[in-house]
Amino acid sequence: MRCSRRPWPSTRRCCGGKVVNRMESTAETFPANRDEYARRHGSERVAVLLYRKLAGRLQRGLMWGRLRRLACRLLGVRLESAPGLRPPWIAFDAYLDDTFPELISIGAGAALGPRCIVLCHDDTARIVSPVAIGRGSFVGAGAIVLPGVTIGAGAVIGAGAVVTRSVPPGETWAGVPARRLEPAAARAEKIPCADPQHVL
Repeated sequence: MRCSRRPWPSTRRCCGGKVVNRMESTAETFPANRDEYARRHGSERVAVLLYRKLAGRLQRGLMWGRLRRLACRLLGVRLESAPGLRPPWIAFDAYLDDTFPELISIGAGAALGPRCIVLCHDDTARIVSPVAIGRGSFVGAGAIVLPGVTIGAGAVIGAGAVVTRSVPPGETWAGVPARRLEPAAARAEKIPCADPQHVL
């Protein structure tokens, strides 16, 4: 089996006739140095950069969800499929890091709101680190997910939040920087009230 000479990035490659996953075949430790990672994975090649920028622009401009998912896969983003769960939903104009898209994984049933941003690299610190968005989680409109963050299954990220650290499963986070919000019932118990039946 001959190895592909395609200019675009592939998450799979040939190794003596055996097809293996690129991310599994290279034991990366994150956060990794941005420049070294780019050299090892060919991310600095002009053809790769052009392909990723075009695929990223296509993904952000498509109105139909199925075509957006196809563009994401062409870009290199890992989208999970699972029986009984709908495919990941990515809103129009959501930005997924098109420089290191292979570091993004989105679980089945997850939803990314309009104009949310998912980043895997930091040019100031010169690092790259993967981002994982768990099954059934929701990222609100305009939220920003920074490198190295894992959003647990069923978690909710409020609109406009800046997520700087990982979010446990099932929790709701919001704000800048994002922090955990207490459930409404827990907040209500802390409000002093002489008459529990009193409603303002």
